Amino acid sequence: MLNKDWEKIVKDGGVGEEFTSISGMSEYKIQVALEILEGCSYNCPGCFVKRRGNWHPDSIELFYKLSEELKDRKDIVLDDIVIGPTDFFGAENLYDIINDSKLSQAILWMPEDNRNIQHNCSILGSLSEKDIQSKIKAIENSKLGEAVEAWDVQIALDLNRLLDDPIYKQALDDRIETFKSSKLNYEISMATNIVEGIEDRIFDAIEYVRTTYSTVIEILPSVVRSFNNGPKHGDKLFEWNNMLDKLAVDEKRFKERFHFLQGDVSHKAFNYSVVNIHHGSLFMSPFIYENAQIYSDAFKIPINDGVYNSILAYKDEIVNSQIQKSSKKECGNCKYLNICSHRLIPQVMDEVFKQRYECILNKQVIELFDNEDYQDAYS
Repeated sequence: MLNKDWEKIVKDGGVGEEFTSISGMSEYKIQVALEILEGCSYNCPGCFVKRRGNWHPDSIELFYKLSEELKDRKDIVLDDIVIGPTDFFGAENLYDIINDSKLSQAILWMPEDNRNIQHNCSILGSLSEKDIQSKIKAIENSKLGEAVEAWDVQIALDLNRLLDDPIYKQALDDRIETFKSSKLNYEISMATNIVEGIEDRIFDAIEYVRTTYSTVIEILPSVVRSFNNGPKHGDKLFEWNNMLDKLAVDEKRFKERFHFLQGDVSHKAFNYSVVNIHHGSLFMSPFIYENAQIYSDAFKIPINDGVYNSILAYKDEIVNSQIQKSSKKECGNCKYLNICSHRLIPQVMDEVFKQRYECILNKQVIELFDNEDYQDAYS
């Protein structure tokens, strides 16, 4: 079945559900990205995701320990989890994942409202709709299917085909119907990567998706899901910033239509940590324009005093360190320094983009949202 969580945002404009004042946050949330899926049956335009070498037996064990530590806490809780990095239904180890007893038990220890899984779904790959239906049926009957309260599916789109190709539109319709007929509680959003010419068609695609499916399109730089520190990734981020300049010329349309969570200064920043479990190790994930998975020592969290204590200690240390290091840089005079430090932006600039000195964020576009009611985030 499909739930209607996105309908209010679609009807009320582009401001997301996350725009919350810091004073209104009663819990400290930790979101876990589990990088455990192997293989993919799709070739989505603009994708940099690492397809192989993701699974490690200690990864679920580490998530299990973290969930067990927090199972009786009310002040610190696990938020919905992300399973990736590849397409969920196209992963070769899907059946092992959905029947893993430790994974399902860890989710059952989470607060009931947070027992959600975010995952990717593509269309028109080597899997038929019958294959997808069969896999959903297996999930329905699995331990994971019993533990999870809601499934946040992000369907990867090719915008040109979405607008021009009737076969592609039919495939998308068929996939939506498959989710609708399932016993599972599915929330559907859509996503697209940056590809050439996207800024010329994005608003047409947004209107089509809102009108046809009552949901949003998240437009992603497509690179920060799998950094390899290559120059291509840096170039893509600056292409993204240039695209935002063009799209935000019409400020009203941009704010009402473009689903731009970076403009929400509280999102993935204060009272929040995003961590990535990769190869049985724990990393802090920066939030750039989406969660970034960077597997380097600069972002690795040493586990010394329990898992969640180690996360909080690392976050506190790295936020303060970034602010101190930025005092003599251009960042030191920026009103977003506190927000960016919680999102690890200065750390990314120092450790990943060592040969570039300009900010990796489009602050002019973020500033369009400065009149929202959560300005206490700056303090």
